[in-house]
Amino acid sequence: QNVSAVPGLADEGRINWGGGTVTVTTNEQIGRLQIAVDEPGNVVVANGGTLSTISGSGQDGRLIVGNNDAEQLLGTLLVQAGGTVNTDDILWTGLGTPGQTTIEGVANVGSHLWTGWNSGVTGTIDINNGGVLNVSGQIGLNWQNNGAIGLLNILSGGVVNLSQIHASGNSINGSSLLTISEGGLLTKTGNFVGVIEDQYIDAGKIVGQGGASLSVAYDSDNDLTLVTVVPEPSVAVLLGVLGIGGLVRRRR
Repeated sequence: QNVSAVPGLADEGRINWGGGTVTVTTNEQIGRLQIAVDEPGNVVVANGGTLSTISGSGQDGRLIVGNNDAEQLLGTLLVQAGGTVNTDDILWTGLGTPGQTTIEGVANVGSHLWTGWNSGVTGTIDINNGGVLNVSGQIGLNWQNNGAIGLLNILSGGVVNLSQIHASGNSINGSSLLTISEGGLLTKTGNFVGVIEDQYIDAGKIVGQGGASLSVAYDSDNDLTLVTVVPEPSVAVLLGVLGIGGLVRRRR
């Protein structure tokens, strides 16, 4: 079918032809995007590029990395340093087929972060090298608790900022893990020290890479709960740069 312009806010895009790679170097907007549907597919958002999925105009603003219920194909999304991804709605990694999302730039999620969705599917998100992931909705690593696996790795220099995490521990299920390495930082708005410690760290759902101990602290000045590996002098420097003070440190 011939169309006048692709992509557009009324369009659903599919990156699924022969394992090819689409590289975004400019400001691009689309209503919905799926990576790996019938065949493997890859998207790279390069330095200076912005990829936005925007709801309305008949689309839901979702970005799906790995979407096929029948075949075990791989979809990948790489946000390089200087690149930005914005999604109005859900960022799905590993919905129906394995997905790998790597963030070295910035990713802003307007709704939920679902990683590992259908039974038997693995979704992996790596945040490193100064990458920042901001999530406005709920986080779910195997949210359905159905045998999927969701892996979120906050590696050296990576930052994940959460608005929500389930107070009963249901944001991470089964064999899923949120792993923090030295130099990585997890934040959650509000004082969630007890929830993070009791429901996630003690339950083995949030772990330090290589068995490293974790520190959970409440920053009263900025109303943030902070999770890092201890001892962590490099993070102390990072927190100083961010202007975060008033810490009450608790260790596990």
